[in-house]
Amino acid sequence: MDYLIKQPFENEAFAWNRELLGRERLNYLSSLPKYHEFFLSGKLVRLSHAHPDDIFNRIFASDSIDKKMTMFNRVDQGEIPSVVGYGDIHTAYIQSFKEKTIFNTASVGNSLDINQASYVQLSGNLTENSGEISIEFVRIPYDIQRSISIAKKANMPEWEEYAEELTTCKYRGLKKLV
Repeated sequence: MDYLIKQPFENEAFAWNRELLGRERLNYLSSLPKYHEFFLSGKLVRLSHAHPDDIFNRIFASDSIDKKMTMFNRVDQGEIPSVVGYGDIHTAYIQSFKEKTIFNTASVGNSLDINQASYVQLSGNLTENSGEISIEFVRIPYDIQRSISIAKKANMPEWEEYAEELTTCKYRGLKKLV
């Protein structure tokens, strides 16, 4: 994942964040696996930040089932998962199709569907090869104004756009895409 260090970002705020993190933290983040897999109630679950093959391949809730099915691709000669969870798009959703389930957790600090922290709690049986899996979305309020104040005080590039994104749940990058 050398892209964290080498990838040029057009967005000044992303480049600023990379500089703020520093090489040591970026090296650590680059050393982490792209995904984690485990069995829960006999089903293979894959969790990742983004697409397991390409972190710049965005999978949105509105995408076709065929495009979403790419999240279930076999990787590293492993098995095909039954459940895939990720967070890259910052918008919570869950969908089942073709005996598969996909979900997006949204974000703990920048959800783009409701301005609360969001995470998912998975429940099931780690020791048995059968049973049900529960996927529960949890929302909790957090101090958005404090996050905005920290960004402003740190002189974060585009902090005004970031503040608008946090308060409106509208992705600032969409303005550049349209």
